Amino acid sequence: MANYLYLKKINKNGKLAMGKKVFITVGKESLNDVIGIVPKDEKQEKVKPSVVAIIHSNKISYKFNLLVERDVSKEIIEEEVTKNLTVNLLNQCEAIPFDISFSFTVLKK
Repeated sequence: MANYLYLKKINKNGKLAMGKKVFITVGKESLNDVIGIVPKDEKQEKVKPSVVAIIHSNKISYKFNLLVERDVSKEIIEEEVTKNLTVNLLNQCEAIPFDISFSFTVLKK
């Protein structure tokens, strides 16, 4: 699997690429301010990371593994995260193809 996604903006100095870690950071930033998502302590070994980014054929696939509060609408969370991710990606680079999948774990009280 690729570690970089090449952008179409090519100048005289060569190709421009963004690394996988950048896309993971953009994904994590997309979770900020979304009501209902509970932050995870990803330093624990058994916790799945909140955001996984896979670059394949110059396309990004995001997988969000979210811990959510009990009485929240998962559809609204999906819409908010998708909207935030789209805006964040367009702010950082050009329009690139991406897809998103979600998995939810409900917080036990």
